[in-house]
Amino acid sequence: MMSVNECLTDESNIYLIKGKYIKLDENNHICAEKTDKKIYIKNFNSTEFIGEELCHIKNIPSAHYFLVGINYSHHRNQFKKYSKLNDQSISIKLGSFDFKKDGLNYFKIPYDLCNNLNTLEKILSLCPNKENSNELLDEIIDMFALDIYMGQQDRNESNIMFYQDKNNYIHLAPLYDFEFSLNNALYSSKFLYDNDLYKFKDINTIKEFISSHERLKYELESYLDINLLEIARKSYNERDLKIPSVIEEHYTSFNHIQKKLIKRIVK
Repeated sequence: MMSVNECLTDESNIYLIKGKYIKLDENNHICAEKTDKKIYIKNFNSTEFIGEELCHIKNIPSAHYFLVGINYSHHRNQFKKYSKLNDQSISIKLGSFDFKKDGLNYFKIPYDLCNNLNTLEKILSLCPNKENSNELLDEIIDMFALDIYMGQQDRNESNIMFYQDKNNYIHLAPLYDFEFSLNNALYSSKFLYDNDLYKFKDINTIKEFISSHERLKYELESYLDINLLEIARKSYNERDLKIPSVIEEHYTSFNHIQKKLIKRIVK
């Protein structure tokens, strides 16, 4: 995994917090408490903000990722350019503010539904009516398409969240945790896709799903027009980071491989 120091520029914006704010939450995620919002913190990896940019292009809600500086003694809880830091030896990681909104009931896949062949159907059955069920299914299929393109290996029950609004309608919460994708392998670089809502074991399983849910085919085909290198450059530029040439080469190759996969799926 690439070091954040390879990507920093003088203009890189870093959100500064002090070490005493760091703790583990109920899911053992490193987080920092503020007076207004919680910040989730993880080691730097560019797949998070590239996933965010892909979500933005596809109108899929997602968490927002930014650089976080830990153990900084001055000007805490604000953004500051890297060149303006009094101490550039601080630990720089990746952060995202808690996206949960007041008045909404957030939940993850119930434990007893995990690894169940009917998990997707059971989640959809929680919807109060067919209209909401169809809306939620569309949102989930859009996630499937994004994750297949990105080669997501870690969309387990901890990394899928839903919310219930004031009308009891259920929707997919903003997506987060793209770390093990874009060939940043958790299991194997040849691993196809992992999602606890529906087990896509191989290409034929995806084809079977498409036979009854054509939306997945159309969404996958839309990724054939994606230029991953342009998206990566935009994601880096928005954070005033420089993108190493080896990473550019990697994303160019990955984009080519995933488009070949998609063509095999939709043909």
